[in-house]
Amino acid sequence: MTHTPDGPNGSVRRARLPPPAGPLPISLAYFRGTPAALAGNPALYTSSNFRSSTFTNQLDPRDPNVFSFASALDANSGRRANALAAGLAPNFLVANPDKLGGAQVTGNGGYTNYHSMQVELRRRMSQGLQFQMSYVWGRAYLSDFYSFRVPRVESLDTGAEGGVAHAFKVNWVYELPFGQGRRFGGNVGRAMDLLIGGWQIHGIGRFQSGEILDFGNLRMVGFDINDLRDMYGVRKDADGIITYLPDDVIENTIRAFSTDPGSPTGYSALGVPEGRYFAPASGPDCLETIADSTNRTGFGDCGERNIEINGQMFKNLDISVVKAVPIAGRVRAEFRVEMLNAFDWVNFNPAATFGDELDDYRINGLIGSPRIIQLVSRASW
Repeated sequence: MTHTPDGPNGSVRRARLPPPAGPLPISLAYFRGTPAALAGNPALYTSSNFRSSTFTNQLDPRDPNVFSFASALDANSGRRANALAAGLAPNFLVANPDKLGGAQVTGNGGYTNYHSMQVELRRRMSQGLQFQMSYVWGRAYLSDFYSFRVPRVESLDTGAEGGVAHAFKVNWVYELPFGQGRRFGGNVGRAMDLLIGGWQIHGIGRFQSGEILDFGNLRMVGFDINDLRDMYGVRKDADGIITYLPDDVIENTIRAFSTDPGSPTGYSALGVPEGRYFAPASGPDCLETIADSTNRTGFGDCGERNIEINGQMFKNLDISVVKAVPIAGRVRAEFRVEMLNAFDWVNFNPAATFGDELDDYRINGLIGSPRIIQLVSRASW
């Protein structure tokens, strides 16, 4: 990787990364086929691969990924031939070099461990009212198989119903006590009964804790998991941008992920992060043995591996106002006003993404819909 500061008279001067502090026998073997005994000769480090972003980006001191670096070394048949010529074993980086397409392994894979408690209360129709309420507490754990070194890693189920800890649901039908045969106006005539009788209110509601979100394998600088639970929430700035973290955390997290190994600080022109922010798991003081820079996953050698919290609470209430009109015998008409999401509650799609741009922290999606009012009529006989 290079950067281009201005040279004399406005010219552009290209600057390379500083030379290595010591011999790099493995890289030299793959890039050039040079034996380790000659790795101390600086004149041999002429391969363009030493300046290729494919490799230099993985060795960024502020966000290193040695696993991806090693994978890139062994991904090319020419480089593998160089390594053999330099005296490295065929399985130096890959356990089964003759099976590069993968191997079939049959065994007991991941499993789930779910605990739940359910409570339900029902009322049959009595005095014009019936309802059903239920509460569910649940906790689901997933056990993933990673490798023989770390055979199983247990984490909470995320982004699904299994990750919801608390859920309350209710539905009801209430016949208003007005009109013939009712508590109020039981002796009114037919004309008045058509006006005040036959009214009902129906409802369906759901209220539940937010989905479990996993921020991945990161470091939390200047705060801990309890602080994160307190600070996570929907925010709207003056431009109408919806985010889920405070502005200072977003700003400094963007700085932490905007690295530049060619700069004096190791960070881009945005500056050095400070205060509260998330940072890559790997850094100058610690290297993850297995890491995926795209999905921010790993074994947690340096970061937290799983930073899991509850997202925004979900709430929805549908209400219907019904008017039943008897016509003759079993023939009746019914008119309904249905209000879906009657209180127009906004349920944002929770997010826990990272990157070096503000767009990576925006919430753009909704769960469910805004309030909808619809008129329905029907006849039955």
